[in-house]
Amino acid sequence: MKLNKKIALILSAVMVFSMSVPVSAAEREVVAEVSAVSADKEVVEIKTAEDVVSDIEAETGIDVESVNATTVSGDQNAYVNFIKLYSQICGNKNYALKTKTGTTSCNGIAYLGKGATQKLTVTDQAGNKVKGLKKKDVQWDVFSYGKAGLTQNPADITVKGGTVKCSKNAEADSVVYVFATYGGASALETFIVRPKTIAFTRIVGSKAKSSAQAINTYSVGKVISVDNIQSLVGTTGPSSYSVNDSVFYASAKTTKTFGFIKRTTYTVEALPMTTDYAYAEDHIYKFSNGSYLKLGAYDVTVSKPKNITAVNDRQGNVTGFIANKPGKYVVTYTCNDGSNKKFKVKVKVM
Repeated sequence: MKLNKKIALILSAVMVFSMSVPVSAAEREVVAEVSAVSADKEVVEIKTAEDVVSDIEAETGIDVESVNATTVSGDQNAYVNFIKLYSQICGNKNYALKTKTGTTSCNGIAYLGKGATQKLTVTDQAGNKVKGLKKKDVQWDVFSYGKAGLTQNPADITVKGGTVKCSKNAEADSVVYVFATYGGASALETFIVRPKTIAFTRIVGSKAKSSAQAINTYSVGKVISVDNIQSLVGTTGPSSYSVNDSVFYASAKTTKTFGFIKRTTYTVEALPMTTDYAYAEDHIYKFSNGSYLKLGAYDVTVSKPKNITAVNDRQGNVTGFIANKPGKYVVTYTCNDGSNKKFKVKVKVM
């Protein structure tokens, strides 16, 4: 009887132990699936504000020089209002719009995730607060350009006090123009509507990671290019319709269990590799089977700003830096779509 009790206790202990043992790393799978894309549609052309003005001039004859003397009604009101606001950008030498990530420009480009919110602030050209500026003195206007053409105050996009909200029902790949007018001058931020980013990551082995070590070690006084995150990290790049170990934006994530295997699947939305949003919209990554993947852009910041000299692009983004002292620096890439998803790369400088 005592022997049977001992056997029962041993069996119970084995069962409890086996139930409490976590799934090992080898039994966890993390995979990336590229979004379904069309092989015959290669580039989604971004409609810049300049493009819209050119279209309006060609279609209606209304131009920047004559717009203030133009009297219109109905649908053309949006055209006239757009050109008036755009004309006030050209002579703007005092004010800019600053995004949450710190990028400052009077005519910048960013992403706007469906269901996301972006915050804009009016600053001077250097990104500093404007003395005496009051929020109530800033006029905000919003337009969108999509399949229906140019629309002022679209139902799916709102702006109030610099807070831009995008509905989940907003048209994907449509372009949103937000004007801020203060002191007789206007600044503009252009947004491309995209699925909201839920992860900014890469798959290494069986794990999804949002940080990495730069592939090279750098020297003090030399320019370190950080414009292309893929090059800095040293990824092998996509091939055969797989992103491999590339850094990517994901628009969805699912986790399912198959027996003892727990599989997490990311839906790849874009391949980020530049600070230039306009360039990303005009280019694609082509797979060998003829399908394609959108490129993605981001904003960049570097730690220890007092110890570096930044190299900037025309929009104020950091594309490189020179370290004035040896040490470890962290380059932070932020998907500027309202999701605030980040990827960090550690850079060693000798």
